[in-house]
Amino acid sequence: MGFRFFFLFLGLAFSFSQHKTCGAVEAIEKSLLKSPEKRQILKDLDSFTKEFIEQKKLCRQSDTIYIIPTVVHVIHNYGPERISKNQVMSCVQTMNDDFNALNNDIVGVLDEFSGLISDMGIEFRLAKLDPSGNCTDGITYHQSVLTYEGGENVKDDTYWDNDMYMNIWVVADLASQGTAAYAYYPGSAPDNHEGIICDDDYFGTIGTASNSNWSRHTMPHEVGHYLNLAHPWGSSNSPGNADEDDDGVPDNCLIDDGVDDTPLTFGVENSNCPLTQASCNDTLDNVQNIMDYSNCALMFTNGQKDRAHAALNSSSGGRNLLWQEDNLWNTGVHDNYQPNVCVPVPDFTSNTQSGCNDVTIFFEEMCYNTDSINSFYWDFGNGAIPAQSSEPNPIVTYTNPGSHDVKLVVTNGSGSAEIVKENYITILDSDIAPFLEQFEDVNFPENTNYSNWYIKPTGTEPSWTRTAFASSDGIGSVRISSQYLTADDVTHELISPELDFSKQTTSTEEPLSLYFDLAYAKRLPYTIKDGISIIDDMLSVYVSKNCGESWIKRGQWNTNELSTKGDSVAFNPYVPTSSDWEERSVNIQTAAEETSVIVKFIFTGKGMLQEEEAFNVDNGTIVTDNIGGNWLYIDNIRIGNGNWDNMNNSLETIDFDVFPQPMSKNNGYLRFDLTENETLNISIYDLYGRCLLDDKNFFLKGNNSYSLANFISQNNSGLYIIKLSSGNFLGTKSVIINK
Repeated sequence: MGFRFFFLFLGLAFSFSQHKTCGAVEAIEKSLLKSPEKRQILKDLDSFTKEFIEQKKLCRQSDTIYIIPTVVHVIHNYGPERISKNQVMSCVQTMNDDFNALNNDIVGVLDEFSGLISDMGIEFRLAKLDPSGNCTDGITYHQSVLTYEGGENVKDDTYWDNDMYMNIWVVADLASQGTAAYAYYPGSAPDNHEGIICDDDYFGTIGTASNSNWSRHTMPHEVGHYLNLAHPWGSSNSPGNADEDDDGVPDNCLIDDGVDDTPLTFGVENSNCPLTQASCNDTLDNVQNIMDYSNCALMFTNGQKDRAHAALNSSSGGRNLLWQEDNLWNTGVHDNYQPNVCVPVPDFTSNTQSGCNDVTIFFEEMCYNTDSINSFYWDFGNGAIPAQSSEPNPIVTYTNPGSHDVKLVVTNGSGSAEIVKENYITILDSDIAPFLEQFEDVNFPENTNYSNWYIKPTGTEPSWTRTAFASSDGIGSVRISSQYLTADDVTHELISPELDFSKQTTSTEEPLSLYFDLAYAKRLPYTIKDGISIIDDMLSVYVSKNCGESWIKRGQWNTNELSTKGDSVAFNPYVPTSSDWEERSVNIQTAAEETSVIVKFIFTGKGMLQEEEAFNVDNGTIVTDNIGGNWLYIDNIRIGNGNWDNMNNSLETIDFDVFPQPMSKNNGYLRFDLTENETLNISIYDLYGRCLLDDKNFFLKGNNSYSLANFISQNNSGLYIIKLSSGNFLGTKSVIINK
């Protein structure tokens, strides 16, 4: 067919999805703009391809069988996207069947094209040796919330040498909405990003994959791009009968795929199967071609075979290195290589990572890299029943509050390996109502003076942190910002201790309520763009009456509702002033008189995966790589019946004085009166929230004093915060030291 307009969109990533969209096109174009040499690689490859095909026409020779070492990286968060080895094997088998015309549905090819069906002579084999020469089964597993927004972001820390392996990444969802998978022409990817990424629903024929024609042939389609095959309508991602220049000829009919035996076509839209379509001339379209978007894809042609072989023989793009004999030995896929039984890689998950005392947790081993495991050894530490186990999937009851490590050791005939997940299980502390949390303790969430909180792990994803930069009352608060999130729709959970509300009334006149102070500012001055919220932050409050077994949503606020600064924005990291704080509350009456109550705050928002966009404003344009929101702050959480001002009267309170003010040299005291004998914790913090003094003492009923002389002598002049606590928070005062 020639190569008319073939370079119209060279270097773009291609998608094979129901909606025919390409989520990575802009990202790849930006990569090519940064690396102009990649465009030259594609031009050199095109020139080589033409010469290779012409030489093959002049001298037909027996074809080489090209063996391609392959590695599959499964990016998961312990959900269904953590596909099995069998599902991976089913996909590799499908790739081999399609590339060698062994797929069962090949018999359905129309007579007009049956003579063009190609056995491409390309075989994909899962690697048996990793880049370091270690034993592998060619499948790796990596836990990351990025699986929900998969793209180039999952490749940096997982890829194997592109000159040795064809890298494949499997994720739960791609960042490009409506995209099932995408790949690159040889040499067009960002450095160390060569390969294919695929949604797990479209990977293989079992497990999470549907085994539909559409799903089954997705990966062979993408491998075609990896081997320099374009869509039958050429190097674009827009099939269809468009005629933008009104010349009566569909635009795609003017674009060729560089393959002689694939007829010109404008392509198939919406995964249809128009077997009688002749879109560009009187020649029937090859809609059954695997490189089309039809739902009846079945075949490659001989011309596509020649083009793929050219890519495998060209030094442009590096595909020529994959099948060389020394590399087959180095990756363990040579016919004569005798693989060993690999030492297993230990891994595990559990039905939950937090709970209350006496919670029962189910552990599940998820070891990989071998089909042979002889023994398991678990160590759950003190406070676990049993403390150790040899079962593959043990059931454990935890009785002690706090964080617990979990160790798993697995053994087979080739050796042993272990994994230790530190602080993997958190058993919540308990507390009673009325409840107050002001985030004064620098050790949050593991508070030293009152009950611990729990932040649900999100892998490497940023989450809730304590800060001393802002507070509605005292010196600390907690905050989170979607500006720094790396994946959309990941839940960031801040979970309270187990709370005993057995003495709280069920009276509707004074309902059990949760109060908290909030500060939040938008990051961009826009709410709507094309009908979609630019910043999609959300804060929700849930309550559980059964220690986390089930949850009830009691409150939710979107971006506009969260803002405590109205339409004002803070493009830079937001730090609230004292006037920015607002009180919010939710009714949690459903938890009254219950003994195992947990409340949690859940934050979700858009992260850093958004494409660079320009948003028009009155006075110009804002260009940003990140449309996430700004910092959200929470402080002064109170739970109890009725108005909180009245509830404060029921708390243990104490008045204390600091004198003199300012304190100088070794002269400084606290004075306070106690109505009964009491153990008090006296803490002093600097303005960075660092605890410089933490002293617990027993005091008698009546007038008491506490000397600060030693503290003054050991610290510099400046402003400090003093806190007294006794189970419940008592109060804070600021003090100046002036030596």
